[in-house]
Amino acid sequence: MQRKTASKEKIIQQAFRLFQKNGYTKTTTRMIAKAAGINEATIFNNFGNKANLFHEVYYILPPSIEQIPIDQLTNGRDLRHDIYVLINSNIHLMINNFPMYRFSMPLIDMVDEDLHARSHANIESINNFVDNYFHFLAEIGAARSVDTHSLSLLLQYTFLIKSFDLVRAMPDEDHPCVEYDKEATAAFVTEYTDYLYTILRPDIQEGKLPCQQ
Repeated sequence: MQRKTASKEKIIQQAFRLFQKNGYTKTTTRMIAKAAGINEATIFNNFGNKANLFHEVYYILPPSIEQIPIDQLTNGRDLRHDIYVLINSNIHLMINNFPMYRFSMPLIDMVDEDLHARSHANIESINNFVDNYFHFLAEIGAARSVDTHSLSLLLQYTFLIKSFDLVRAMPDEDHPCVEYDKEATAAFVTEYTDYLYTILRPDIQEGKLPCQQ
């Protein structure tokens, strides 16, 4: 059972790499099998056909709440650190999943409504976690009370747009991971950490902006 699971995961990873490199039509199950080092029949045994495999790739690989390092959060004991963890993990999720957005958008007609809804729910769960965490910090007095829902949505869209600027190259045979500008990414994380800290720190007087203090 463990070997079968490992083979399935390897198929998904190689299918993702080949889909984003060659597109859906030009990627064959034979190519995927060769890249994964398995028999082509193994793909059909696990997924049935290429379309089902694509759906599996589309659903499994987008960002999920499990990829947020929740154990690194301090529950408000260090507000700046908590903000840094959330921003840093989210922008890296967007960067690492950039190829998914790139190759899946032209194929959106292949994704049925249920699958799209489940994939969207994955991303929405991250927004909800950030929203709830900021709300929790406000309730215990570790952060200022703000519209946390709008703030989390704004951050998510900012991360998605910024990832277009930070990504340098897509994965290939020689470089299995996304290449990105690490220096610019670190600067972005620091900048937004400082910005959000000025908004959320609990010592701000009501009705005044940080620049008015």
